[in-house]
Amino acid sequence: MKSHRKITVVIFLFSLFAGTFFLTFQHLPTKTQGQLCTLTECSVYSMEFIDAYYLDADNDGYADDTRFYVLCYFCQDVFVGRLSKVNCEFEIILPSGTTYSYKGFMLIYSKPKVIVQFDVYNTISESGWYTINFYSTVQVKNILYDCFCSTTFDPPTGHGEGGGTPTIGL
Repeated sequence: MKSHRKITVVIFLFSLFAGTFFLTFQHLPTKTQGQLCTLTECSVYSMEFIDAYYLDADNDGYADDTRFYVLCYFCQDVFVGRLSKVNCEFEIILPSGTTYSYKGFMLIYSKPKVIVQFDVYNTISESGWYTINFYSTVQVKNILYDCFCSTTFDPPTGHGEGGGTPTIGL
């Protein structure tokens, strides 16, 4: 009976040691992964809203679409006029709290300033204030620059005519 208890204790301790060893070394970066540093540095990379409003962007006869413009700033000392992949995520929050979320990326030849237009279809269905939160990141070597901007606007429509699945045009 004592030998079964010793074997059980040994197996338990071995499992505990092996699990700790596995968890400790599982998250260490390998040489191929590299290490990524994330910075919010507005003098290097930034985005800001220029305008946001509603319209009939998809020509379905209903002014139920959102259009907004975002100004992207790229420091030429860092980006040196190269093609940059900008990862984007934004959400449109309706007055009721309903949220439409979108993820994607843009390839932008990083001039010092670029204005990007987004058309999001079939999103205006309530009267009141709408909020757009915009998150973006761009990577240069092992540095990931991130940005956030937000805006609110009040489209004067109060009807949910048109309808359809919310989609995006860029």
